[in-house]
Amino acid sequence: MRSDARLVLAALAVVLSASCSGGSGAERAGDAVRIGVVTNCAPSAGLNREATVAGAELPLIQRGAMLAGSRPSEGINSAVLAGRPVTLVLACEDFMSQTSAITALSKLVERDRAQIVIAGSNPGDGLAAREFARHHPGVTFLLTSGEQSATLKDPAPNVFRFEGDVAQWTAGLGTYAHRSLGWNRAATLGQGDLSGWPVVGGFDAEFCSLGGRITDRVWVPGGATVRAWRAREFGKAHVDDVFLPGGLQVITPFVNQWRRLHPDIGRHLLVGWEPLFSRGPWLLGVVGASPDPFAATARWRAYRTAFHQAFPRVNDFELADQPYYDEMEPVAEALERVHGDLSHGEHRFMAALADLRYHSPEGLIRLDRRHQAIVPVYLGRVVRNAKGKIVVRQIAVVPHVDQTFHGYFSPTSPAPSVQQPACVRRGSTT
Repeated sequence: MRSDARLVLAALAVVLSASCSGGSGAERAGDAVRIGVVTNCAPSAGLNREATVAGAELPLIQRGAMLAGSRPSEGINSAVLAGRPVTLVLACEDFMSQTSAITALSKLVERDRAQIVIAGSNPGDGLAAREFARHHPGVTFLLTSGEQSATLKDPAPNVFRFEGDVAQWTAGLGTYAHRSLGWNRAATLGQGDLSGWPVVGGFDAEFCSLGGRITDRVWVPGGATVRAWRAREFGKAHVDDVFLPGGLQVITPFVNQWRRLHPDIGRHLLVGWEPLFSRGPWLLGVVGASPDPFAATARWRAYRTAFHQAFPRVNDFELADQPYYDEMEPVAEALERVHGDLSHGEHRFMAALADLRYHSPEGLIRLDRRHQAIVPVYLGRVVRNAKGKIVVRQIAVVPHVDQTFHGYFSPTSPAPSVQQPACVRRGSTT
C-alpha cells in the first residue's frame, strides 16, 4: 500500500509541476455546469467503457437530456440540472495506470474546466483522485473505485463516495461463517494486490472479531485461474473452510475439487460478489455477499428498466454502470437542493452532498464524516428455482455497514495487505 501511495504522489508531482489550480468552479465555467467523467478506454475494457459512461449519463437523461449519437461515449445534448445547462466532458485512462488516471483528472480540471469530477474505477484510482483533489479544493470529486484508504485515511474534504469500499462488500459473511456454519478456523484464497487485500480484510476483520481464527492467507495473481491442486493442498493441511472473494479469472477447478472433498460445499465455502455473479452450477448451495440486492426491490427494478430503455444496445453484464450512476445521481440531487449554486468554492454544494440521504438502487445510503458511504450489504445462496434456473436467493440484509466495521478499521490502523488486518477478537461488527 505504501509503495502504491508513493507511485500516486510521484505521478501527481509531474502533473502539478506543469499546472496550477484555478478559481472557483462557477467563476471558471460561466453559466454551464461542467461535469468530468474518467473512464477506462483501454482495449481490454471492451464494452464496459460504454456501460460506465451510460451510468453517468442516465441521471441526466432521466431529467430530459438526449443521446448525441448511437453510443453513450458520443455524448448527450440538452442536459440541464437545477435550471443550468450541463456540459459532460469525458477523459480516458489506461487500465491499472495511476499515471494515466492523474493525467485524465488534470485534463478535466485544468484544460476542460470541470467543476465536478467523477473519477475512474480502476484499483488505485481513488487514491490518485484524493491526492489530486487536495490541490484543487474548489472542485468536487466523487469516487467509483473501491479502495478503503481513499476515504478512511487522511481524507480530502472535497472527495465523496456513495458506494461501499470493497471491504464493506463482505459484511455479514464473517458472522454467518461463525454463527450459522460453526466455523472456528478458516483459510482465505484471494487476489494478491491492492484491490484484493481489502476484500479478504473485511471478512477477516469480522470473522476474527467473533473469535474465529485465520489459519492460511493464500494470495493468487489477479486474473489467475485457481487450480484444483490448491483445494488438495488445503485438504492436506486439514483446512475445511475457505473464503474465496473473487477477482480471479477461473475458480471452477478449485470449487469442483473442493466439492469432491466436501460434498456439502455450502457449509465449507463462502464467496464474494464476483463468484456469485457467475451463478455457475458448481456454486450450488454456496452463500456469498454483494452490495447489490438479490431480491429485486422497486428501486432496483426501476433502475434496471430505465437503463435498458435508455441504452438498449449497451452490454452491462458486469454492472459497470452502477457505480457511475451512484455518483452522478447524488450530484444531480445535491445541485437541485442548492439551486445550481457552485460559487464560493462549491461549499454549499459539498455540504448538500455530505448531508444527502440517497436512495440508491442498492438501498438507502448516507455518508459518514469522512464522506464515505454507509451501505446495506446482501447475503445470498446459489440455488435452482422452481423452473430449474440457477439464481441467487437472498437470505439476509446487513444494514448500515460503515467502513470501520464498527471500529475494527480506523484511520490509524494498518491498511489491508498480505498480513493485515491482524486476527483479533473484539466483538460483533454487524
